[in-house]
Amino acid sequence: MINTQGKKYGVFVGRISPLHHGHAQAIEAMLQDFGHECSTIVIGSTNAPIAEKTPFTFDERKSFCEAIFPEVRVLGLPDFHNNEAWLAALDRLLEEQGIDPSSTVFYGGSGPDIAFFEADGRSVEIVDRYGDSSLSISATDIRQFLRRKEYEKLDGRVDPRIREQVIELFEKRRHEIYGK
Repeated sequence: MINTQGKKYGVFVGRISPLHHGHAQAIEAMLQDFGHECSTIVIGSTNAPIAEKTPFTFDERKSFCEAIFPEVRVLGLPDFHNNEAWLAALDRLLEEQGIDPSSTVFYGGSGPDIAFFEADGRSVEIVDRYGDSSLSISATDIRQFLRRKEYEKLDGRVDPRIREQVIELFEKRRHEIYGK
């Protein structure tokens, strides 16, 4: 268990389906503020079936994170029927890791990404998901590029270290997601 006395933590929560540069921008900011030892990535929707919105398993999404951020702890959290139950489960998950949720800053790439944290009175940090890029960066766009086999549009949006893995895994499931 981690000694939490007086420590603050950074937590990035996302579905990460797949990990893209917008996620990476927020995670990098969290690492700059808290370092590897006091930063955690929580991947949501671990119980979601393979579908258009979640074409990758939890283990695959975790592997994307570990390839880019090997020193950061990566945890998983299933979906719940409402935000209150989900936040309670998130708090339990963090506490199991020795992280005090009340001493945590939650990171995201836009207001809507972390609105429910703000609504619950939690500390948040919104990070410009675009950084110095002029590209639109969203997992929804990336999944559409994958669906249309516009792989060149992943450049500048998905880290080259996971690009081929993202394409291969998506192609492996194409028929399962969209049918023939």
